[in-house]
This record gives sequence, C-alpha cells and structure tokens, in this order.
Amino acid sequence: MKFAVSKGETSAADLTTRIFEIKGQGAAETTKRTTAALLEANPHIKDVTKIPPGTIIVIPDLPDNPTVRAPQTAGVGDKLDGHLKIAVKQSAEVIGKSVEEREAVANGTIEALKNRQRREFARH
Repeated sequence: MKFAVSKGETSAADLTTRIFEIKGQGAAETTKRTTAALLEANPHIKDVTKIPPGTIIVIPDLPDNPTVRAPQTAGVGDKLDGHLKIAVKQSAEVIGKSVEEREAVANGTIEALKNRQRREFARH
C-alpha cells in the first residue's frame, strides 16, 4: 500500500494528476476513473477543497491505475499495512459511537424542551 500527502489541491482531479502519471490519449477518461478509485479508497475525503494540506491519502492498489509518481508517495510493509487498516476501522467505529451518543443527548434535550411543564419551570 502506498500513501501520498495532500498539498492543498483544489479539486479531486488535481490531486489525482499530482499523484499519478497520466498522459497521452485517453488521459481525461483515465483521470476520471483513477479519481473515482482514489476517492473510494479515501472515504474521509468528501470535499478536496476542505482537507488541510498534510492529510494522508491512501493510494489504491488497482491493476489498471496509472503509474504513481514516486517522489510524493511512501510504501509500507504488509505488517504496518495491516495495523493501519485495523486502526482506521477502529477509528471509524469510535467516531460512529460518539456521533450516536451525541445524537441521543440532543434528542433527549429536544424531548425535554417539548414538555410544557419543563419549559414553564425553565422560565422561572
């Protein structure tokens, strides 16, 4: 698995063309296909313009992807790759639980505010 680091790109296509060597006939279609694969491998990227420079980008290992520009990437061994996948999965689970807890608190607050006696009590 290889990684790159965002450098403040303003579009997903800009990120793709910086990471991958794409040229020649069919470059536009290759850029489109490769950009889709890159975004799929990086669910944390919803909007490239909103990710800070220095964000780690996972470069998908797909056989039909163009050549990766080596100076901007780093490879990791299988052991570290496994640890990173576990860490990312666990992080997603923790974030999901945190969101659920915050939603429960917010919903409880909303329900409490709907109660007329509580609203009257809060006014005094």
